[in-house]
Amino acid sequence: MWDYELNTKEITNSNIRVPKLPRRTRIIPTIWQEHCTECAIPDCYSTCSLYEAKRDGSCRRFVGGIRKVYGLETQSARIEFKRWGKLESPLGYSTFTPFSYKVLNFINDLSCRITGSLDSLFKTIRFSQAFLWRRNRLIGNLKRWGDATNRELKLVAVIENNGSPVNMFVEMSALNLRIQTKHMIIPRGISEHTVDITSPITKEIGGSQRFIRILPAGDDNVELTFHRLEMVLAEVKKSLPGKEKPKNIGHAQFVKCVVWDLDNTLWKGVITEDDPSQLVILDKAKEILELLDSKGILNSVVSKNNHDDAWGQVVRFGLNEYFVAPEINWNQKSVNIEKIATKLNIGIDSFLFIDDSDFELGEVTRFLPAVRTLKSITLEDIPRLEYLNPPISTESKGRRQMYKQEFIRSERRQQYGSNYLDYLRDCKLTLEIATLSSQVKVDRAFELLSRTNQLNLSGRKFTKTEFLSSISNVENIWLSGAASDQYGEYGQILIAKLVKYGNDSLITDLAISCRVMEKLMEVSFFEFLRKNLQLNSGLLFADFIETGKNMPLKNALSSAGFQFTTNGGYASLKCEIQIPNSEIVLVNSTNFLVPPEIK
Repeated sequence: MWDYELNTKEITNSNIRVPKLPRRTRIIPTIWQEHCTECAIPDCYSTCSLYEAKRDGSCRRFVGGIRKVYGLETQSARIEFKRWGKLESPLGYSTFTPFSYKVLNFINDLSCRITGSLDSLFKTIRFSQAFLWRRNRLIGNLKRWGDATNRELKLVAVIENNGSPVNMFVEMSALNLRIQTKHMIIPRGISEHTVDITSPITKEIGGSQRFIRILPAGDDNVELTFHRLEMVLAEVKKSLPGKEKPKNIGHAQFVKCVVWDLDNTLWKGVITEDDPSQLVILDKAKEILELLDSKGILNSVVSKNNHDDAWGQVVRFGLNEYFVAPEINWNQKSVNIEKIATKLNIGIDSFLFIDDSDFELGEVTRFLPAVRTLKSITLEDIPRLEYLNPPISTESKGRRQMYKQEFIRSERRQQYGSNYLDYLRDCKLTLEIATLSSQVKVDRAFELLSRTNQLNLSGRKFTKTEFLSSISNVENIWLSGAASDQYGEYGQILIAKLVKYGNDSLITDLAISCRVMEKLMEVSFFEFLRKNLQLNSGLLFADFIETGKNMPLKNALSSAGFQFTTNGGYASLKCEIQIPNSEIVLVNSTNFLVPPEIK
C-alpha cells in the first residue's frame, strides 16, 4: 500500500507486464511512506536547510510526493527521490493471500479518497491524519491471517527506470537499530528484484517498531516507478503430488522467426560497458544468419540498448540486411517479441528467442510460454534442431525480401486511415490460380501445408510421400495460387485440395500464407470456386477442423457466407450470390481442370 499524494495522476506504459504472485504467497502488509534519512523531528524543521513543508508540516523529500500511476492493474507509484529521501514502511506480523491483500488495498484507497475529500471540504487535514493513525495501528497489530514472526522474508519488486542505472539500499531496522542492509542495482528499463531479508526479530518487538526502508546510495535526484514493492514470506508450500495442473504449452512444428539478443549473444561484450570498437562478433554469426535465411526463417533483434548505438554496431558487422522488424529499446523483451509477431503477422508459437541472460529468458517464458528459448546457438546446432529445418522451396530465400516489401505496404497503408478497402483496391492485387504443374510448385505447396497454422482449413500435416501420393490421385485436384500487387510479388501463397461430388465440390485442405492475411485472397479464391460451381447449381463445402490456431480462416469462411452446422459437419456455401468484396482481387486462372466426379 502507498500513501499517495492527493490529486496526482500519471500514466505509465500500458505494455509493461507485472507477473502475478502465486496464490500460495503470503504477503506482509506494507504502507510505503515518504521519510528523511536524517530525520530528527521536530528540531530539524527549524534547523535543516533542506526542510520543505508538506500539508501536515512534515518534510518533503520526494518531488511531488508519492505520485499514483495509472495504466496497470497493479498498485504503482512514481517517486523522484531528493537528497536524504527514503521510502519507509512499518512491518507487522500478519500475512495475507494475494486476493485478500488486493481487497485490503482497495479498502485503503477508498478510505484515502473519502478522507481526502472531507479534508478538502472542511479545509483541514484532521480526517486524513485520524485515518492514517488508525490504519497504521491496525495493520501493525493484525494477526488473524498468519504469523510472520521469526520467518525468512523477501522483498519482491518490479521497478521501471528510465535513466542511468541506480544503486539502492534496502534496510531492515528494529527499535531504531539498523539490523540488516542489502544492496540492489536498478538497471535502465523494467527489472524484477528479489531481496532476501533475514529477520531475527522476536515476537516481543511490536510491529510498529520494526521497519523496512529503501533509499538511493547517493545524493543525486533519482526517479523510479515501482510497479510492485511487497514483503512476502520466503517459503511457499509446495502443492500435493498430483495436484499441479499440467501446462499445455504448444509450439509450432517449425520456427518461422529467430529473435536475437545482441550483447554477449550476437557479439561478445556490452555496448554500454565496453569500448564499442572492441566488440567481437559471434563465431560464424554471418554464416548462421545466412543458413537460417536460406531456409526461409526470418531473423530479428530484441535488445535493451539505445537504438542508434546498437544498430550502428549491427551495421558495422555487416549484419543489418539479415534482420527484419528489430526492436531495440528499454522495454521488456516479451513485449517487444509480441510487437515483432504483430508486424510480421506470424504466430507467437513459431518464434525462437536467443539470449545469454537467464533473467531475460525467464521473463519471456513466463509471459510467452509458447516461444522457444535458447542461451546460445552454433552453426553445427542448426541441422540437429528439427524445428529449424522446415520444408524449403525456391521461395524460401526470398522470404525476407517479401517481408521488407510488406513493410513498404504498411507505410502506404497508414496514408489511407480507415479506408482500408480503398487501400486494397489501389494495391491492384492479383491471384493467379493454376495446378501443380512443376516441381517448384509442388515443393512450395508442401511447405505451405507444413508451416501454415492460422489460415489452415484442417491443420492436417502430410508426409512428403503422402502428399505426392495425393497429388497423383486422379480423383483429387490440387490448386495453387500466386499473388502479386503493384509493390511486388508475394509468391505462391495458396494451396488447396478439392474433390467433386456430383454438382457439388468439397475443399478438404486449404493453406494460405499469413503474408497475405486480411488481403481478401481467401475471399477471392472462394468466389473463383463459386463461379465455377454456379453453372451447375452446385454447393461448395469446406471441411473445417478447428485446431485452436486457425480461427482466422473460420472467420474468413463465415464472412464469405459459409454456414456451419452444429453437429460438426461440413461448412457449406450456396453459389447463387457473389461474395462481397471479392472483386477487389483480380483472379486469373490457367490450366484449371474441373475435378472428376466421384460417384
